[in-house]
Amino acid sequence: MTPIRYQDSTVDDFEAIFPRRRENIIRALDRGQTLDVLVIGGGVHGAVCAHLAAFNGLRVALLERADYAGGASSHSSKIVYGGVPTTKLSDVLTGLVSLRGGEDLFDVADHLAIPQSFLVPVWGAERWRGIKLRAGLWLRQHLLKDKRLHHRWRSRAECPDLRSRSTPLCGGFEFGDGMFNDTRLVIERILAARQEGALCLNYAEVVSLNQHFDGCVNVGWRDHHSGASHELRAGVVINCAGQWVPNVGRLTAGPLASRVAFARSSHLLFDKPWTGPALCLPLAGTSRVYFVCPHFAGTLVGTAESLIEGAIADPQPTPAEIEEILEHLKRDLPEAGLDHTSLHYCFCGIRTLALPQSPRQKISPSVFRRAQWHFSGGVLSLVGGEFAAATVTAYAGFQEIARLSKLDREIVPLDGRKLPGAGISQTERDEFMDAARPKGVPELVLQCALQRLGRRALKIAEDERGFELVGQAVLRGEVLLALRDEQAMTIEDLMCRRLDLEYLPGHGLDALEQIAAIIEADIPGAGAEKEQRAYCARVEAMKRLCAPTA
Repeated sequence: MTPIRYQDSTVDDFEAIFPRRRENIIRALDRGQTLDVLVIGGGVHGAVCAHLAAFNGLRVALLERADYAGGASSHSSKIVYGGVPTTKLSDVLTGLVSLRGGEDLFDVADHLAIPQSFLVPVWGAERWRGIKLRAGLWLRQHLLKDKRLHHRWRSRAECPDLRSRSTPLCGGFEFGDGMFNDTRLVIERILAARQEGALCLNYAEVVSLNQHFDGCVNVGWRDHHSGASHELRAGVVINCAGQWVPNVGRLTAGPLASRVAFARSSHLLFDKPWTGPALCLPLAGTSRVYFVCPHFAGTLVGTAESLIEGAIADPQPTPAEIEEILEHLKRDLPEAGLDHTSLHYCFCGIRTLALPQSPRQKISPSVFRRAQWHFSGGVLSLVGGEFAAATVTAYAGFQEIARLSKLDREIVPLDGRKLPGAGISQTERDEFMDAARPKGVPELVLQCALQRLGRRALKIAEDERGFELVGQAVLRGEVLLALRDEQAMTIEDLMCRRLDLEYLPGHGLDALEQIAAIIEADIPGAGAEKEQRAYCARVEAMKRLCAPTA
């Protein structure tokens, strides 16, 4: 690996240093200058790696073959920590990384990560389980700084009406966790990386990786938007391609495939609001659990992960998985109305898990949860890793890079580095609402825009047409910000990963034609009419999947 150098920031042209337009980003990549770091993959780990590299003054680019957060990073449980506390030392030590990362998330993205209480019920026949839960929560509490995440015991009278066991309910442990908008977090990490000088490009697929004799890596990549092929050179490549990490730059999977396992989790979304604490309930007949959580579009129900055989390009819950979850809800929460009549959306996430490096090492949940970095041929590849711990995982990777490249400076972590939308004040919120009030915009639409964009929502007021309604749920200014600042290219990018419209019971169909017209005006020849039909077909397929089986 060649020694890393720091970028020259003496150029006066702002667009030359921080290009926003796609053609300018490609032009900058084609200059022939060797990058210090190329990041492959625009999920959470790739976005954080690009941000960390740029923050430390390195010449860095990120290439994503589809859209940012198009895989597992937009199909997570939306729960910050997402696990039940345990007393097993290996699990506690592994979970500590997520605890630290999660607490930082509440600070650096306070508009996207919101504290949320969770309840784990305890039945009369589970005395030993209750003791272990109490001990695990005690350990967790002493590792946390945020008192909002501490726990307490709730009596039976304070718990929801749970009927899943023949033995009486004793009560439950309530503890603090959080819900977050996973996709928007990735988008803001990309924005933060670009603000620090990273060249980030979606719809750009790496097709070849070859290490040169001088230690640099020659990278071939293709622009899916134009179909053109390009080449660049990098001192080191960071492979954060998720479930496709063994396949990057290859026709078939490489040696890393033997180090990767895969896990899937399925989620259902109901149009019934959930007002109490989120629930963590046992999946009867298994060692797994499922979660019932509040969501801006209703109630989100998801299962803990289960192992599968291999990668899946476009995963969806199976009808059998949907019926299994519905059966559990019918038995556990019969009065909640979480059934086929209120089910309107579902999704499935697949992520990689790191297999033990030694065949003698016992496979356990704590081993699976650990992120592993593997270096070979100028490429540092990530297997595993958790959303909340992404900054810690990325920092560990760069420590390895610094050692291999003989970097003569310390890597500065991203701890406390706020994302672009974070830190909006109450005064700024009030000013935003006051600017929109004469336009007659419903308050709920404005509140949702603030939740998605945070301080960046203030840009909407700079456009005289920014507060125009598009459909019934979003603003014209949000659509334009997504196209011009967030590199959205397609209707699916907007509906699914920028505006959160796909999650709503109506799936944003009332806004579809207006959004297509805005895309065509901003990106001539984008083919929005064809994309409209594809999105409608996607929605119809979702409805069939959520409908009762015959």
